[in-house]
Amino acid sequence: MSSRLVAAAFVIVAIFSSLTARAQTGCLTGSVVDNAGEPVEGIRITMGDNVWTTAQISPEPKSDESGQFRIEGIPPGTYKANAFNDQLGYPGIWWPVRDVSITATSVCANITFNVRSRAAKLKLTVTDAATSKPVHDIVLDVFPGDKPGLWLPVEPLLSYGLPPQVPSLTRLRIVVAAKGYSSAVFTFPSLAAGETHEIIAKLSPKGLGCITGIAIDENYSPVMAATISPRFMSAGYGGGLAPAKTDADGKFAFDNLRPGDYTLWPEKESDGFSGNWSGWRGQVELQKVTVTPGAACEDVTINMGARGALMKVRAMDGATHEYLTDMQVILRNLGDPPQTASIFGAPREFLVPSRTVFTLQVLAPNYKNSERIQVEPLSPGEKQELTVPMRRETAAAPAVLNESSK
Repeated sequence: MSSRLVAAAFVIVAIFSSLTARAQTGCLTGSVVDNAGEPVEGIRITMGDNVWTTAQISPEPKSDESGQFRIEGIPPGTYKANAFNDQLGYPGIWWPVRDVSITATSVCANITFNVRSRAAKLKLTVTDAATSKPVHDIVLDVFPGDKPGLWLPVEPLLSYGLPPQVPSLTRLRIVVAAKGYSSAVFTFPSLAAGETHEIIAKLSPKGLGCITGIAIDENYSPVMAATISPRFMSAGYGGGLAPAKTDADGKFAFDNLRPGDYTLWPEKESDGFSGNWSGWRGQVELQKVTVTPGAACEDVTINMGARGALMKVRAMDGATHEYLTDMQVILRNLGDPPQTASIFGAPREFLVPSRTVFTLQVLAPNYKNSERIQVEPLSPGEKQELTVPMRRETAAAPAVLNESSK
């Protein structure tokens, strides 16, 4: 074959491949307006919670001078879409993220984002009422109008050079909180769009407490280098709670804790202890602790229970016998109420609870969900492989992967 014929064949193949790829994807168009219905330029459009992520959209889609945008080449699926630009005063956290369904068709899905009015900005001065020293790790609980409150950590925003931004042109209640301090409440009938408003808060210190303890396995042997994660369960802000690692004797400690109720989540995947089934019936009970201000540290023993077993689940096309690479495995404990854990991605070994009965179900895009398969109790460290045949969906819409699928 001559070089000219080879070149022509290459062009035909390239065109055909391009058309095929385009036929397997969809697109999204739409507009961005403010609360007056006027177009807003420069608003970023993001999509996520699926195989299509913001990082894959290049160049980054933004609304043009007429508020319009268009995104091509999106794989079919259901996505979360958002519109925002913090630098322009539209942070995107004050209105709901929109669900968008994309199908493999040349007719684009269409959506209109209302980014409301430009946000107001806050200048915060927060000090200790006893020492007048600055208070750090500030969190705002912002209640716009009759809507539920939203936590707004201040330090991460300031690290990016952004002031806290709150909705304008609506009634506001703002609670200034910090770990170890009483809160201060501020109310505003309305703040102007783009306005910078100063808030000066003096917070009274509260007594703090602590937790110490040891993590052991089912044989009462200390578990070294386990991760213990505290979760503040009482009302209000408990502060950014970093996990602790157990030492060579299995011991751990948490200091400067706000008084209240905590739940401690243990985990060490490398030794067979997964947090996915902590609190399941027949598994390790989550340790609950009440921290009292000014008292001695609450001392607890966390029994991490039996080490898990290992499973590798493969999903196979029932007609072609080809293995699927995009799948989700849902594990369900047979307790009441049922408890679930999900494993995403390509086939791989993962930890499952030992010494208990559970079910698993496989989900994959464009395939019917498998039946629930009951797994009899496995021994700690036991390995098991399972291949699950899948049937293709007859409808055009792809399967939606979530824990509530049946």
